[in-house]
Parts: sequence; C-alpha cells; structure tokens
Amino acid sequence: MSVAVMCPQCDERIDAPSDGEPVRCPRCDHLFTLQPRDPYSDGIQTRPALAGSAERKRGVDAEDDRPSPRRDTPKAPFPYTAILILALGVVFLLLIFSLGFNIWFILGREVGFQRNPAAVQAQQVALQQQMQAQQAADQARADLEAARAELLAADRLRKGLAPLPQKGKPVDVRQWGVLRGRVRLKGAMPARVDLRDQISRHVDKDHFLKAPEEELWDSLWRVHPKTKGVANVVVFLQAAGARPLPLPPEPRKPPRDVGIEVPFCNYEPRALAIESRQDFIARNKSKFNWCVKILGGELNGNSEVIVAPGQSKKFKLQSPGLAPIPVQCSCHNWMTAKIWVFDHPYFAVTNKDGEFEIPQVPKNVDLRLLVWHEATGFIDGKAGRAYRLAEDLDTLELAIEARKK
Repeated sequence: MSVAVMCPQCDERIDAPSDGEPVRCPRCDHLFTLQPRDPYSDGIQTRPALAGSAERKRGVDAEDDRPSPRRDTPKAPFPYTAILILALGVVFLLLIFSLGFNIWFILGREVGFQRNPAAVQAQQVALQQQMQAQQAADQARADLEAARAELLAADRLRKGLAPLPQKGKPVDVRQWGVLRGRVRLKGAMPARVDLRDQISRHVDKDHFLKAPEEELWDSLWRVHPKTKGVANVVVFLQAAGARPLPLPPEPRKPPRDVGIEVPFCNYEPRALAIESRQDFIARNKSKFNWCVKILGGELNGNSEVIVAPGQSKKFKLQSPGLAPIPVQCSCHNWMTAKIWVFDHPYFAVTNKDGEFEIPQVPKNVDLRLLVWHEATGFIDGKAGRAYRLAEDLDTLELAIEARKK
C-alpha cells in the first residue's frame, strides 16, 4: 500500500510505500523517513513531520500544523555615495598638495636667489656664454655655407653648367634695335614618332585619341609644311667679352609667369624660355591628372608635383645656365619639354612658322648669337657665332638640319 507524501525540501508530491522505509525525492534527491501514523488514516494525504530545526526552516507551526508566512532577508544597497565622496576627497587632497608644492618651489627659488647673489650672477654669466656660443655657431655655419657656395660655383664653371662671371661695367649704349629672323629646316623632313601605339595602352586613351591629327605625333619636330619654318627653336644673345650685357634704360616688362599646358597628348609649348625674375607655371585645363617633374639639378633643384584638373602650380627657376632644364611627366612618359632660364631679356623662341623677334638689342656692340634645338643642340656650338647689330632692324635667315642616324 502506498501513501501520498510531500518532500520536506521541495514540496514535491511523492507516492511512497507505507511500510516505513526511507523515501528519496526524485526531484531534489532528498532522503527522508515517514513518521508513524494512525492506521485509521489510510487514504488521507499526509505530510511527514520534520525535526525541530527543519520545522523552523520550513516555517511550520508545531501547535496547529499551519505554515507561517515566509520572510526574506533584505539585502544592503551598494555604497555608491560613500565611494564617490571618498574619491572626491582624494582628488581634493591631491590638488591641495600640488598647489602647495608649486608655491613652495617658486617661492623657494626666489628666496634662494635673493639670499645667494652669487647664484644669480653665475646664472647671468652662463646665459651670456650660451648666447656667445650660439652666435659663434651661427657665424661658423654661415662661413661654411659661403665656402660650399664658392666650391659649387667653381665646380659649375669647371663642368660648364653655368656662364662665366662677367666683370666690369656694361658697355655704354645709346641706341637700340630689333633682331628678327626665321629658322628653316634644311634637308629632308626628319622621321616622326606616332604616339597612337603608346596612347592605346594608357588609361586616358579615350581623351587622347580625340586629339587632332597633329597632336597624335611626337612634338620634337614641328615644321611648317609650306615655309619649312621650325618651331621650338631657342635663339639668344650673350656678351662677347668679359663685360656684362648692357640693359636698355627702359626694358620691356615681361609677363609675370610663363607656363605650359597639356591640351591633349603633349606639353605645349615643348620649348620655352623665361627670365630669372619670372615664374614658371604649369596649368591643367584638361579632365585628367598629369605630372610636372622638373630636373633642375645643382642650379635649380629637382621637384615633382601632380597637377589636378583645373589647377596650376608655380615654380621658381632663378639660376641661369648653359643648358635647358628637362621637364617630364611620370603619368605619361612620352610627354617632355625643355625650359631655358636667362638673366637678361635677349632671347626668343620660334613660333609655329619658325619666326622669332628680340627687341631692344644694343647696337654696335660685339655679341654672340646662339641657336638651340632639342633634336640638334647648338647649331654653331656652345660658343655660337659673332653678331653685331648695325641697323635699327636686322633680319636673319637661319637654317637647321636634322642629324642623320
């Protein structure tokens, strides 16, 4: 015969035998023993009696067998306020300590210097010695730079990179004239390079291939089909002796800047000349980026920038030389140009018809005329040819011949 009981630990209802054997709760695994009972109470659900300590834990009243209400022990709140007050107190103490230490340090130094004049005097002497040492170092640095400049100038003269220094006063000139001329191609037309093969492999090919026919060929040789005038030829004058070139009393005012553009596939112009007081400017009016890589060398330095569409970049090229400055494009390796820098206004670059003009040339003065093209170099060598302007207007016909490979 079984009887229904309840586990004293978890209140699970259990059907247990009534023979007094220990019962194990299948829910909480608690083992307990049924208490003796009245035989006439068969069929009545009973609850095993617990020991005194167990009864107190379960809250059962021994007199009337009625459960008493359960009371939970309240938990103490976390002491946030106390911890915050403690942290603020520590910060306040640190601030007071820092302020007091700074006041003590400053007043202590002042009092120490007032009580010890020798320390003040020693500090002043040390400051004076430091200033003297700095002045000596600056002077030594300036002397070193001057010596380097002299050595560099001597090396440039030895290598033929810079013109010889001219001494004395310029020749007294009272009259000035104009030198005009044209440079024509002598002989057969040189072979030209078709750029379509290189352009077709470039990412900007869609824009380049829209260029006019003339732009799709290398711009080294630009020859007028009728007159055979050669463009991009640089013509300039130099002093024949050691005395510098005379300048006109009212020299022409050149443009503030001279520059190049890239309408399609080439730098335009390919050859240009500027005075040292002018700025070289690169303008980008196209829809793609292109580079300006200036190889100025020892005289003007090297630089490379990317010119974005609609932007321009200025460069200072203030050191004249006996050779042009190469300009390249790292984005489009077939693009190139040459820049001449002069310290006088007696130069010109031929236009598309091969024509040039140099105004305000001194009359009756011995000069040297030099003619240069990128493909041929100097026509008459670096010394040029003797030239003397005798009239108000002089017109020259010059010839240039392509070198045979």
